[in-house]
Amino acid sequence: YSSAASDVYKRQRYVCANCHTLVSDASCLLVIQGDSPNHYFANPDGLLFEILTFSWCQNLRDGSPSVWKDTWFAGYAWTVQYCSGCQIHMGWRYDGSAEPTRFYGIVRERLIEMEEKPD
Repeated sequence: YSSAASDVYKRQRYVCANCHTLVSDASCLLVIQGDSPNHYFANPDGLLFEILTFSWCQNLRDGSPSVWKDTWFAGYAWTVQYCSGCQIHMGWRYDGSAEPTRFYGIVRERLIEMEEKPD
């Protein structure tokens, strides 16, 4: 048995708040353009989003073509991402030529944190 904080951290899962489909886990949280994986942005319509950035996500599907206009992360095009379980808008996938070449920005309120149950 290990009581290390990192072991607990890695067991934390992020699931869709609507249907509980697994999206990612805490080991994939990514610090990009700042000092935290937590970001706040407003879109061109003035809607405010709190997003978490992840290096990897699953059970998402593309909901738009790749777009460079109005990107929140310079050098990265965005593609809308929907939950493959319930089709709710989850956030965006970002693709660029710099490292990392791909990451995800997921709307915080569309996620629930769940601890993985031990075997």
